[in-house]
Amino acid sequence: SRIVIDCHQAIVVPCFVDAHTHLIKTQTVPRNRNRSGTIQEALTVAEVADRPNWKTPDDVLRRIHFAAACAVHHGTRAIRTHLDGCEDPETRDAVYAAFDAIRDAYAQVLIVQGVANLLLPLWLTPEAKEHAGRAKQHPNVVLGSSVGVRVGANQQPYPQTVQAMEALFQYAKELDNMDCDLHIDESNDPKCCALLALVESLSKARQSGYTGRVV
Repeated sequence: SRIVIDCHQAIVVPCFVDAHTHLIKTQTVPRNRNRSGTIQEALTVAEVADRPNWKTPDDVLRRIHFAAACAVHHGTRAIRTHLDGCEDPETRDAVYAAFDAIRDAYAQVLIVQGVANLLLPLWLTPEAKEHAGRAKQHPNVVLGSSVGVRVGANQQPYPQTVQAMEALFQYAKELDNMDCDLHIDESNDPKCCALLALVESLSKARQSGYTGRVV
């Protein structure tokens, strides 16, 4: 059957979906400017200089609340954010508390998802288990990793990259096939090419029964 809706000459378009944001870092320009516009300085001013502020739930909550309100106002109906800082025990509670509050407060108008990021090599370390387990405790959170390394000569070895990705997918599989979000080649290096490692590791994960969605 077919349903016909009279839009009275209006134009209907899909709502915005913001698939890659950093709400934990947002609204911080007045206190830490990235004057060069590079990812290196962004990591320095945001990850190092501003990170002590993230230990206070009120600071994180205030900033992401404003960002979420702006997103809704301009037509966004789904947003996915890195949970920057959730890999750090000192900031983890504040980040998750703020995320949970925003996710629930905007549930009627905005789908809020979080990515529990962990630097790729760390998925091969013991701390990955606690990191993944904590992520599983929070609705709308997926597992993830930033992959900003050149795979090959004089850089991170290709086999190690594949192994780290396999570890990530194994944790996701064991935790009821959690979805994953990987940020491939997130760097200023045009020669980064970790996509082949992702294809190889994900193929193995699929063969072993992993059914989660991967972005």
